[in-house]
Amino acid sequence: MKYLIQTLLLAFLFSSIQMHGQECQRLLDSLDKQITRGEFELNELLRLADSVCLQEVGENDSLYGDLLNAHGSYMLTAGAPVEALSYFSRAKTIFLRTRKFYSQSIGATFSNTGYAKILLGRFQEALLDFDTSLLIKQNLRDTSFLLGVTLLNRANALVNLGRLEEAKNDMLRSIQNAKNNRIETNSYQYLVRISSLGVIYIYLGAWQEALPIFEETVEVATGVFGEEDPNTIVLMNNLSQAYLVSKKLRLAEQHGKKTLQLAEKVMPDHPETNKYRQNLGVIYLEEGKYSEALSILLKAKSIEDIGHGLDPSTYALLLSNIGNVYLYINDFAAALPYFTQAREQLAESIGRLSPRYALVNSNLATCYYYLGNTELENRWRKNLSGWLTR
Repeated sequence: MKYLIQTLLLAFLFSSIQMHGQECQRLLDSLDKQITRGEFELNELLRLADSVCLQEVGENDSLYGDLLNAHGSYMLTAGAPVEALSYFSRAKTIFLRTRKFYSQSIGATFSNTGYAKILLGRFQEALLDFDTSLLIKQNLRDTSFLLGVTLLNRANALVNLGRLEEAKNDMLRSIQNAKNNRIETNSYQYLVRISSLGVIYIYLGAWQEALPIFEETVEVATGVFGEEDPNTIVLMNNLSQAYLVSKKLRLAEQHGKKTLQLAEKVMPDHPETNKYRQNLGVIYLEEGKYSEALSILLKAKSIEDIGHGLDPSTYALLLSNIGNVYLYINDFAAALPYFTQAREQLAESIGRLSPRYALVNSNLATCYYYLGNTELENRWRKNLSGWLTR
C-alpha cells in the first residue's frame, strides 16, 4: 500500500482587493472557490483570468502571481505536478520581488510546491518546502486552516520517508487545527485529515484503530458528497487498503472493485484512477487470484507506458507487483525484467537505503537462484546483506 492523500487540494491565499485590479481579484476569488471544491473544468475561466489580470495589473504584479498560484493548484487537481511546479516557481519569483519573504502568499506557495513534489515522489525535497512554509507561518503566527493543510501534507512526506511517529504527530496537530478553526466534521477538509491519520495507523500496525476511522469517513462522505465524487472515491480507496492490510480480503476486493468502478466513471483519465487499478491488482495478488492480478496490473502498466502520470516510486511498485505475480506462479524468467526495472526506478526515486529497494534485491536473488545463476544470486544476496548491516 502506498499512502494516501494524493488528491488533497491545497488552498492558497490571495491578496486583498486592489483598486487597480478589481476584476482580476474577482476572478481569482471565483477560481479559489472552484479549485477548493475540486472542479476539473476550469480552463476557460483560467484563460479569462489570465487575459484580464494581464490587462489590469501586468505580469509582474503580485496579483498575477496569485493567478499563477491558482493555475498551479488547478494543475495539481488535474494530476499534472510537473506543470504545477512551473507555475509555482513563477509565482514565487513574483512574490519575492513584490512581497516580503514572511508573507502568507510565499508560505502558501512553498506548501503547494511541496505537495507537487510529493506527487513526483521527491519526498525529501517536499519536506524542505513544507518546513520553509511552516517557518513562515510561525513567524506570521498563522493559525488558519492553511497551517493544518501544510501539516497534513508534511505528514504525507514523512510517511513516505518512513518517519511514522513524526507523521502521526503532524497529523494530530492538523486535526486539532481543523477543530480550532471550526471546520465542520462532515467537510472534505476534516474527513481527509481523519482518514490520513487512519493511514498512518495502518503503517504503524494499529489497524484496529484505523478501520473504524475509514468506515466512518466513507459513510459520512457518501452522505455528504454522494458516491460519484472524487472526495468519496479517495476515502473509499483508503478503506479498501485498510481491509487489505488487516487481511479482510473479501471486503478489500469488494471496496477495491467499487473504487475503481466509480473512478473509471467519474475521472477515467486521472492518474489516481490507475493507482486504484494497481491497488485492486495487489488485492487479487494477496487472494491468490494470479490471473486477475496479472491482467489488471499489466493493464495499469500499459496505461503508464503512454505517459499517464505515476510518480517513479509508485511506478516501481507497479513493476515489482507484476514481478511478484510471476514469482508466485514460478515464472522466474518473466519476473526478472520487472524486478530489474523496479530496482533501477527505486534507486533513482527513494534511494538504495530503502527497505523496498532491499526487498527487490531479495526477489532478484530468488529469481537467479531458481534460474541456476548462482553468481548473480550471490551478488544480490550480498547487496541485501549490506543493507541489513546499515
